Amino acid sequence: MATVAKTQSELLERRSRPATLRARDTRPIPVQPGAVSRDGLARNRSDDRRSPASGQRIVDEIELRRRLQQILDSARELGSVHAVAIVELEPIGAELPEPQRRLTQVLGRRIRSSDTLATLAKHRYALILQHCPLEKATEVGHRLLELIHKMVEPAGGELKPSYRTVIGVVPFSAEAQTVDELIDRGRRACEEARMLGSDRVHVFRADADRRARSQRELLRAVELRRAIEQDQLQLFGQEIVPLRPELPRFVEVLLRMPDGEGGFIPPSAFVLAAERYDLAPKLDRWVVRTVLANYRQWFSEGDVGVTINLSAKSVGDQQLLELVRRGLPEHRVPAERICFEITETAAIDHIEQARRFTTALRQLGCCLALDDFGSGHASFRYLKELDLDILKIDRSFVHGVLADEFNQVMVESTHRIGRVLGIRVVAEGVEDQDVLARIRTLGLDYAQGFVHGRPGPIEALASSVTRRS
Repeated sequence: MATVAKTQSELLERRSRPATLRARDTRPIPVQPGAVSRDGLARNRSDDRRSPASGQRIVDEIELRRRLQQILDSARELGSVHAVAIVELEPIGAELPEPQRRLTQVLGRRIRSSDTLATLAKHRYALILQHCPLEKATEVGHRLLELIHKMVEPAGGELKPSYRTVIGVVPFSAEAQTVDELIDRGRRACEEARMLGSDRVHVFRADADRRARSQRELLRAVELRRAIEQDQLQLFGQEIVPLRPELPRFVEVLLRMPDGEGGFIPPSAFVLAAERYDLAPKLDRWVVRTVLANYRQWFSEGDVGVTINLSAKSVGDQQLLELVRRGLPEHRVPAERICFEITETAAIDHIEQARRFTTALRQLGCCLALDDFGSGHASFRYLKELDLDILKIDRSFVHGVLADEFNQVMVESTHRIGRVLGIRVVAEGVEDQDVLARIRTLGLDYAQGFVHGRPGPIEALASSVTRRS
């Protein structure tokens, strides 16, 4: 334990030593190791992914956040103007071979060496445009949109665009608040663009965003309340795959809200409305009630675990506890197969309430998981206080485990501490075979992500998992 802590502190100290370079106005800007200089030469030797055509370095979300923070600090000091663009793509039909390589090649070919291109997730990218006014940033967004449209696939002898694309552009200067706010604004701009129709660039504007967001959330809340009352919601699932044969299988339950046109409303669109209009506990109770009522139908042998996400407002909900207390025996569900996930932030921000709540669930025989570990401000001591069964490492660390020494140390040390405490550790966001191989090498217990399949209707997934079990 001491060795792990020492390793982490040494790595953090090494990353915090500032270097210095000069901006265009010759005033010094502090640069953390890992940042890109204006000539495009990266300082972080552990990340060596480049766009094949341009030599442009492709970084992960952790590195992106470090660079954004550096630029935010300099903007406050120097009054400089910058922009960040979030690029989101939706495949049309079968994907092109090696889509990520081709996309990074396309995106990297047309940006300056002083800019930063990052992967946030599969089909989601971020681009930092330094010293770039809004008009120019918007122009860059349209140029990237055109380039992505030129990526084509055969379709009945013809060619067609392979992706529907939205790009959210967020200008920022000395008034910008935090890195989280910038990325969130970019995602909201993408959401607004998608509502207006795909294949467009949308600029985030705070006043318009607040009004539109408030109206959307009110509408979503009305729709969500109706969907709950009329039992119109649907459950999807994604398998949490054991990396050792003796471990039990789990399926994470994911909520989907139909849009009335054969598709689904993105969870981010209705979860915020649920939280704002106090529907989150009611939503969670609907999920729990549905899972308990159908568990035996999905998993007749009772040998597959199910994990259920709970919102922060459900931590301490006595109605939910009573629902679990009555529902387990009523539906003959093995309590140890029901696992409740709470996020790191929800647990630590309400630690006493979380401790009482998790104790009550454990007394009923259920198991407990802490989700998104590493994304907030939790320390390892909380892992012991909450008496957990499963710990899910935040996907931002897993994404960069191959390229970033810090990410690898975080994943490895979390797993080692989990073993000491008897907690099984899950790597979230495992999207390719190379990352899966590294996770196996590090000795983690479970992997979850697109490498094992996308979320799908839980009935079909349960049938598949049961056959393999």
